[in-house]
Amino acid sequence: FVARALAQEASVLLLDEAFSGVDMGAQEDLIEVLRTLRDEGRIVLLATHDLTNLSSRFDQVLCLNRHVCACGPPGQVFTSEVLEELYGSHGVDFAMVEER
Repeated sequence: FVARALAQEASVLLLDEAFSGVDMGAQEDLIEVLRTLRDEGRIVLLATHDLTNLSSRFDQVLCLNRHVCACGPPGQVFTSEVLEELYGSHGVDFAMVEER
C-alpha cells in the first residue's frame, strides 16, 4: 500500500492502522520511510490506537474522540487528563505512555 503511494509521488499520505498486524522489524522500516517522506516535505497522516509508537516517533499528534481532545507535540499532549478523555479511566497504562 505504501509502495503504491510512493510510486505516485503523493504529497499527502493517509495511513489507517499501519502498524496493526506488522512485526517490529517492519514497523521500524515503515517509520524510516515515513521519516524520509517528512524530510522530503510530504505530509503523513496516520490513524492509530497504538500509543507506544507515537511518543518517540512522531513530531505532532492529534487526539480525537468525537472532537479534538488535544493537538501538539506528544510530550505535551499525552497527559493523564487527555488519555482519560480518550480511553476512560480503565484500560490505559498512563505510565507506559508517559515514559517517552
